[in-house]
Amino acid sequence: MPGKTREQKIDALIAKQEISDLIVRYTYGCDRCDERLLASVYYEDAREDHGSFVGKAPDFAAWATDFHKKVVHTKHIVTNMLIEVDGNRATAQTYVLAFIRMRRETPWVATNQDGSLFDRTFGGRYLDHLEKRSGEWKIAERTLVVDWQRSDPFEETQVSISEQPFNAGQRNRNDLSYKYLTLE
Repeated sequence: MPGKTREQKIDALIAKQEISDLIVRYTYGCDRCDERLLASVYYEDAREDHGSFVGKAPDFAAWATDFHKKVVHTKHIVTNMLIEVDGNRATAQTYVLAFIRMRRETPWVATNQDGSLFDRTFGGRYLDHLEKRSGEWKIAERTLVVDWQRSDPFEETQVSISEQPFNAGQRNRNDLSYKYLTLE
């Protein structure tokens, strides 16, 4: 951040952290099937291009939540983030790995509709235009780019997490994370 004052640099760092938190909240909304949380990261007039969905963000939040409820499990992991802030506008590129366990009967995902489980994994990037309105950063436009994907059969010999002595995650607002974090 050459040529900027200390205060401008601090403001940019705060903005980047707020944007980073926003992007992570998006993944929670997907993985917890929480339409309200997912919609909260976008402005009402935002646009989403997810490949198989292109349209307004509120419609995307409903579409994505419906999709995630139809699959067995999802885990979205965001990694490298490059965020550039310019006043009340920003752009971001965020790498994402998504792990999706689904059944071969899930619409549009399988030609062999035998109901067997398989894991679909993809690596991609979220390309975002963000804006700060009324003191709050949100996504104004997002495009998902998929760089690679693969599908693997689920090994039925694997032990289910529900058979282990762990606190099992929930794909709704009953998940323990809602008792620890304020996600909105």
